[in-house]
Amino acid sequence: DDPNGYMLLENEGASANHWLELQFQGTHNNKLGVGNKVWITSNDNLIAYREYTGASGSLRSASCSPLHIGLGQNAEIDIRVQWLNGYESVLQNISADQLLTITDF
Repeated sequence: DDPNGYMLLENEGASANHWLELQFQGTHNNKLGVGNKVWITSNDNLIAYREYTGASGSLRSASCSPLHIGLGQNAEIDIRVQWLNGYESVLQNISADQLLTITDF
């Protein structure tokens, strides 16, 4: 025990859940994909819906952080992205636990 009353806790449990991080690379006026709508499905069931804001959580940040999505037990998913210019990116049978860059072409 620390005499100042501080204690360090460590989470030793490993999660069996899956995740996905998405980055966007637009070719026109919305190069970062801010405002994109994202649907994540598995076996035709909606797992997650997000609207990408690009916020990284820090004040005066100059870059956009990836969109992190928890997938639970789903190891393979389908992704549909609706860009602000109306273009849609559709990716099927995507493996979980990776950083994926999606473009608008």
